[in-house]
Amino acid sequence: MLCGLIFGLAPAFENARLDVNRTLKEASGQASGSKRGARLRQIFVAGEIALAVVVLISSTLWRKASSFLYDWPRFQPRKRRTAQLALPRTKYINDSQRRNFGEEVLARLRALPE
Repeated sequence: MLCGLIFGLAPAFENARLDVNRTLKEASGQASGSKRGARLRQIFVAGEIALAVVVLISSTLWRKASSFLYDWPRFQPRKRRTAQLALPRTKYINDSQRRNFGEEVLARLRALPE
Protein backbone atom coordinates (compact mmCIF):
# COMPACT_ATOMS: atom_id res chain seq x y z
CA MET A 1 0.00 0.00 0.00
CA LEU A 2 2.90 2.30 0.81
CA CYS A 3 4.50 1.64 -2.58
CA GLY A 4 1.21 2.45 -4.28
CA LEU A 5 1.02 5.77 -2.48
CA ILE A 6 4.64 6.69 -3.15
CA PHE A 7 4.64 5.77 -6.82
CA GLY A 8 1.16 7.19 -7.32
CA LEU A 9 1.88 10.53 -5.67
CA ALA A 10 5.20 11.15 -7.43
CA PRO A 11 3.62 11.61 -10.89
CA ALA A 12 0.78 13.62 -9.35
CA PHE A 13 3.22 16.11 -7.84
CA GLU A 14 5.16 16.23 -11.10
CA ASN A 15 2.00 17.01 -13.07
CA ALA A 16 0.88 19.61 -10.53
CA ARG A 17 3.97 21.69 -11.37
CA LEU A 18 3.44 21.25 -15.11
CA ASP A 19 2.48 24.30 -17.17
CA VAL A 20 -0.36 22.91 -19.28
CA ASN A 21 -0.48 25.86 -21.69
CA ARG A 22 3.22 25.65 -22.59
CA THR A 23 3.10 21.86 -22.88
CA LEU A 24 0.15 21.97 -25.29
CA LYS A 25 1.88 24.58 -27.45
CA GLU A 26 5.06 22.48 -27.62
CA ALA A 27 3.12 19.30 -28.39
CA SER A 28 1.26 20.87 -31.29
CA GLY A 29 4.56 21.34 -33.17
CA GLN A 30 5.55 17.69 -32.67
CA ALA A 31 2.49 15.96 -34.12
CA SER A 32 4.45 13.29 -36.00
CA GLY A 33 6.31 11.92 -32.97
CA SER A 34 3.40 12.19 -30.55
CA LYS A 35 1.41 9.37 -32.18
CA ARG A 36 4.30 6.95 -31.77
CA GLY A 37 4.82 8.05 -28.16
CA ALA A 38 1.12 7.71 -27.42
CA ARG A 39 1.10 4.20 -28.89
CA LEU A 40 4.11 3.23 -26.78
CA ARG A 41 2.41 4.62 -23.66
CA GLN A 42 -0.72 2.61 -24.44
CA ILE A 43 1.35 -0.57 -24.75
CA PHE A 44 3.08 0.11 -21.42
CA VAL A 45 -0.23 0.83 -19.69
CA ALA A 46 -1.78 -2.34 -21.08
CA GLY A 47 1.26 -4.36 -19.98
CA GLU A 48 1.15 -2.82 -16.52
CA ILE A 49 -2.55 -3.63 -16.14
CA ALA A 50 -2.00 -7.21 -17.35
CA LEU A 51 0.89 -7.67 -14.90
CA ALA A 52 -1.18 -6.24 -12.05
CA VAL A 53 -4.03 -8.64 -12.81
CA VAL A 54 -1.63 -11.62 -12.89
CA VAL A 55 -0.07 -10.59 -9.56
CA LEU A 56 -3.48 -10.05 -7.99
CA ILE A 57 -4.83 -13.41 -9.12
CA SER A 58 -1.70 -15.34 -8.16
CA SER A 59 -1.49 -13.73 -4.72
CA THR A 60 -5.17 -14.51 -4.10
CA LEU A 61 -4.66 -18.13 -5.15
CA TRP A 62 -1.54 -18.40 -2.98
CA ARG A 63 -3.45 -17.03 0.01
CA LYS A 64 -6.29 -19.49 -0.53
CA ALA A 65 -3.91 -22.43 -0.91
CA SER A 66 -1.83 -21.51 2.14
CA SER A 67 -4.88 -20.96 4.33
CA PHE A 68 -6.27 -24.31 3.19
CA LEU A 69 -3.07 -26.13 4.13
CA TYR A 70 -2.51 -24.47 7.47
CA ASP A 71 -6.15 -24.50 8.54
CA TRP A 72 -6.46 -28.19 7.79
CA PRO A 73 -7.02 -29.75 11.24
CA ARG A 74 -4.62 -32.67 10.90
CA PHE A 75 -1.81 -30.79 9.17
CA GLN A 76 0.71 -29.45 11.67
CA PRO A 77 3.91 -28.48 9.84
CA ARG A 78 5.83 -27.80 13.05
CA LYS A 79 5.56 -31.46 14.04
CA ARG A 80 6.76 -32.84 10.71
CA ARG A 81 10.29 -33.97 9.91
CA THR A 82 11.68 -35.24 6.64
CA ALA A 83 14.70 -37.34 5.82
CA GLN A 84 16.24 -38.91 2.77
CA LEU A 85 18.16 -42.17 2.95
CA ALA A 86 20.51 -43.62 0.38
CA LEU A 87 20.69 -47.37 0.92
CA PRO A 88 23.66 -49.31 -0.47
CA ARG A 89 22.57 -51.45 -3.41
CA THR A 90 24.96 -54.25 -2.43
CA LYS A 91 23.17 -54.89 0.87
CA TYR A 92 19.58 -54.03 -0.13
CA ILE A 93 19.23 -55.67 -3.52
CA ASN A 94 15.47 -55.87 -4.12
CA ASP A 95 12.49 -53.66 -3.30
CA SER A 96 11.17 -55.86 -0.51
CA GLN A 97 14.42 -55.47 1.46
CA ARG A 98 14.28 -51.70 1.03
CA ARG A 99 10.61 -51.62 2.04
CA ASN A 100 11.33 -53.73 5.15
CA PHE A 101 14.15 -51.37 6.10
CA GLY A 102 11.82 -48.37 5.73
CA GLU A 103 9.12 -49.99 7.82
CA GLU A 104 11.66 -50.84 10.53
CA VAL A 105 12.94 -47.27 10.62
CA LEU A 106 9.37 -45.93 10.89
CA ALA A 107 8.56 -48.39 13.69
CA ARG A 108 11.63 -47.28 15.64
CA LEU A 109 10.81 -43.60 15.08
CA ARG A 110 7.22 -44.11 16.26
CA ALA A 111 8.55 -45.76 19.42
CA LEU A 112 10.42 -42.58 20.37
CA PRO A 113 8.76 -40.36 23.01
CA GLU A 114 8.17 -37.38 20.74
